[in-house]
Amino acid sequence: MPPDVIARVRYYDVSAPKRDFYGSAQKDDYLGYIDKGVQSTKAIDYLDYTDDGEKSSGAFGAEGLLTKSQKKELREKLRRTQSCIWDMVVSFEESYGKSNLTDATAARALLLKTLPKLFRATGLNPDNMTWFAGLHTNTDNRHIHICFFENEPQRFHRKTRTLRYRHGKIRSEALDTFKAEIVKHFMQPAEGVRRMRKLLTDKAQAVISQPYTAYSFTLKRLVKSLYGKIPYEGKIGYESENMRHCRETVDAITSCILKNGRGKIAYEKLTAELAARDGEILRLCERNKIRNPDRYLYAEKFQRDLYRRMGNIVIKEILKKRRNELLKACELRHAKARQKVYRESLTDCILTSMEIAARADAEAAECFREFREKLELAETERQLEQMEL
Repeated sequence: MPPDVIARVRYYDVSAPKRDFYGSAQKDDYLGYIDKGVQSTKAIDYLDYTDDGEKSSGAFGAEGLLTKSQKKELREKLRRTQSCIWDMVVSFEESYGKSNLTDATAARALLLKTLPKLFRATGLNPDNMTWFAGLHTNTDNRHIHICFFENEPQRFHRKTRTLRYRHGKIRSEALDTFKAEIVKHFMQPAEGVRRMRKLLTDKAQAVISQPYTAYSFTLKRLVKSLYGKIPYEGKIGYESENMRHCRETVDAITSCILKNGRGKIAYEKLTAELAARDGEILRLCERNKIRNPDRYLYAEKFQRDLYRRMGNIVIKEILKKRRNELLKACELRHAKARQKVYRESLTDCILTSMEIAARADAEAAECFREFREKLELAETERQLEQMEL
């Protein structure tokens, strides 16, 4: 089965043989080829990216279809620039392209989402780029021609101590990222978003909004363990090296809260949604021969962020009591008196472990909400872009 997406990119510096064609230094240039095309009876193979003429849907940029004056201004910029000029062709499997790239509007919406990520992965500043493109639909395999270049030099050259333009080679890893973003763009998340919207308002939430009693023994034991070994000097954040020997206990507390607390059902639903989505991404990456697909998955990143945020809440609350105990102990001379303060503070920390769990649980709910809103926002932005276009 052929891949859904194939991407090829070439670059032309100021001395390249085809620079005049791509840099609009001749009458028949690349912009004209993309914009108007030339009728040709020769069919273009899916993997054949020659410069045979084809009909085009019209050249467009970030703002929409290019006007006559915009094309004139673009040609002047192409003639003046000393930047490399990149030429990219993104081709789509026949049925995949026809179902997703219905017109230039859909192609532009795709590039608005994915091109900035390609630029960043390549070390280019998206705000410093000019690009234009055209969707060609007269062949079985729809494809997009994309041309881009830097507006100003931004890379510092140590020897000459001047700014220069970026060299033209683009790593295959960056192209893999670009293809992965394309297939993710065309995934249909609407149904998943609708289900996620109900995560924190599900009727089952009422069932689990009970006091923390089912796991109080385990939680108290873990809190006691962390209280005895948590450092109280230096960096105390979850990811700090200072907390390395405590992180396992902090994670155990977080797991205990997630699996038993108020957010249990919401957490289970969300992780199931993410696992399903990651499975779809893995399938698409395998089909499109995209290497290192783990970079594009959601579940592990979300899990790390969740444990970091909840862990910081747990650490903060326990550390507060530990420091208060140390301040009281500093005023005492006798070791037995200091031990008594320690036991009292530890007891108080254990007794208030449910409050600590409640605060961490609230942070988990906030994390769920933020993640859900990000997915909804991404879908809404895509719909609004299509409506505006």
